[in-house]
Amino acid sequence: MIDFQSLRQRMMSEYKETVGRRYYTVTGETPRDEVIEKIIFDGGDQQFLERAIQEHGRGKVLETVVEIQDRHESAKEIKPHLNTFQ
Repeated sequence: MIDFQSLRQRMMSEYKETVGRRYYTVTGETPRDEVIEKIIFDGGDQQFLERAIQEHGRGKVLETVVEIQDRHESAKEIKPHLNTFQ
């Protein structure tokens, strides 16, 4: 139980760091925790994506979006199992 929870926390922490780095790469701004969580749990921030497209081109943005979506799906798969281990 504790191992699963610590693994989940570590995965989420790493995911948030990845999203934060991507956000910084695209915007040049360090994101607040609320911004990172909005991107993760709301499936993306429209203004963030629009700015990314303007500044870095469609290909790189689409790659970033796919990576964020993949990690989001992984996080969603883990969430239901938390209740089992609590």
